[in-house]
Amino acid sequence: DNINAYTYNRNDLNNKEELGLIAQEVEKEFPLLVCTNDNGIKSLNYQKVTTILLQAIKELNNEISDIKNKNIILWQQLKNANIN
Repeated sequence: DNINAYTYNRNDLNNKEELGLIAQEVEKEFPLLVCTNDNGIKSLNYQKVTTILLQAIKELNNEISDIKNKNIILWQQLKNANIN
């Protein structure tokens, strides 16, 4: 919830519109993904972001599997309760 995607205009590329993340938001959660240059400008290592996304997908898949398994058990319990 703390990291959002934004569209923005690049000051260094003739105001070209881009889509991306705000380094300061990412830095609060994942400081290793952000670098700060000598001028204080922050940049994001998007290649490393994919590692975080992959882990999040795995965790969500595990949660989905757990919910499916609990749902199966609940349906079986409900079916058994209706039979008795």
